[in-house]
Amino acid sequence: MLTFVVWRRSEFFFLQRYSTYTQIALYSISYSVVNALVRVFEAVIAVVTPAVATLFGAGELDRIRSGYGRALRLLILGTLPVTALTAALGPDLLRLLGRDFHGIGTILVVMMITFPFVPLQKTGSAFLHGLGRLRVILFTGAFAAVVNIGLDVLLIPRWEAIGAAVANGGAQLAASIPLLVYASRLFGGLDVRPSFLLRAIPAAAGAGAAAWSLSSALDGGGLGVCAGAVAGLAACTVLAALLRVLPAEDAAWLDGHAGARLGGAVGRACWLCAPRPRAGTPPSGPA
Repeated sequence: MLTFVVWRRSEFFFLQRYSTYTQIALYSISYSVVNALVRVFEAVIAVVTPAVATLFGAGELDRIRSGYGRALRLLILGTLPVTALTAALGPDLLRLLGRDFHGIGTILVVMMITFPFVPLQKTGSAFLHGLGRLRVILFTGAFAAVVNIGLDVLLIPRWEAIGAAVANGGAQLAASIPLLVYASRLFGGLDVRPSFLLRAIPAAAGAGAAAWSLSSALDGGGLGVCAGAVAGLAACTVLAALLRVLPAEDAAWLDGHAGARLGGAVGRACWLCAPRPRAGTPPSGPA
């Protein structure tokens, strides 16, 4: 029930009573886009709980701690460019639906602001499920549900779909931040490597700026969105390589598990985005 309130469609209950069908449609489309992106990461997170439970039963707490840190780092690196590119190109793409969807871009951008926190919350929840720490998940879900309903009542009657987007984002933060704080204390700190995070943010921002600039120069439309996507992905690749956004141990882990894909291109890309090893020190193998 708490999952339905916070992560599903509780805003529609209030939009139906305080707004119009047009606003419901605008919010519904934006919500569906963001939810589809979340599903991509949920497919990866689904394997976490049984793996953590197995390691916990074997007493491998150090491996759990190491895996949690790596999961957070890779999710951050994955969600930041997705957030930037979706915020940059999503409004133009959705406007192709027609003039009746004017204003939908603002709703999507508002919802994408809190998007990076959602996979992090779900990863932390999966780890805690594997460890049997269900009470904290229940309490954070209850707190987020209260925040969600309160924001719905305050924001939706006045700002309609935009208010619903803000309320949904606020509820996601209310569910994510306490759980991440708890997991940080449980695992002895969040090993997210702040120096790499500070490199990943400008790389993602640069990718989004490149995508938005080219799409705007071509006045949006299908051609503008396609050209912007290509420019954004190219900029993201170049900036990630220049800024070295991937920790060396994570590059080694990715190389060991997926480096042979696409004729070895995945492995080369991983090491291209990682700091260069010191002279005389070969890259380490997968942990």
